Amino acid sequence: MRGRGDSEFEAQRLIERMLNYRVFADVDGKMNLSLRDVGGALLLVPQFTLAADTRKGTRPSFTPAAPPKEANACLSICWLAPVRAIHR
Repeated sequence: MRGRGDSEFEAQRLIERMLNYRVFADVDGKMNLSLRDVGGALLLVPQFTLAADTRKGTRPSFTPAAPPKEANACLSICWLAPVRAIHR
């Protein structure tokens, strides 16, 4: 999720992509295996600073970021619950 206005649909799409990226080596050393394939774990770390607007001045603006209450709810509802349901 990027910030204000992001939807559960976008979160679900990103979750599926993260779980299916082929970033682990197979027996031939080729990156052909996904997190699901290897039974790996997933660590989700919210990073609101990525939404910082630093184009002007020396004080970043976090206006593009979702408000804390909304962001926490989104993390729980849009990310943690679906990942737990899909990936065990």
